[in-house]
Amino acid sequence: MKDLRQILDENGYDYVDSYVVGQDPGTKAIRGYVIGLSRNRREYAVWSFFDWSMGKPIDKRRGIDVQWGHYGITSRQEAQQCMAY
Repeated sequence: MKDLRQILDENGYDYVDSYVVGQDPGTKAIRGYVIGLSRNRREYAVWSFFDWSMGKPIDKRRGIDVQWGHYGITSRQEAQQCMAY
């Protein structure tokens, strides 16, 4: 199963940081945010993710879903602030 670093790498980003928001009580999936730095443009991006590996057995095969994102962020500090929204 792929981890956040592998997913970002495959999409042209280097892993910078991640933040776990919490665990969904129903599905047991972990919800969080991840920051990546584009290797081409040297800009940051922030995505929401769900990690299903801690979830119910039927959901574990889903691995990690990286969801919507914010792109074109110019500093790491700004990217970290984006995770708060």
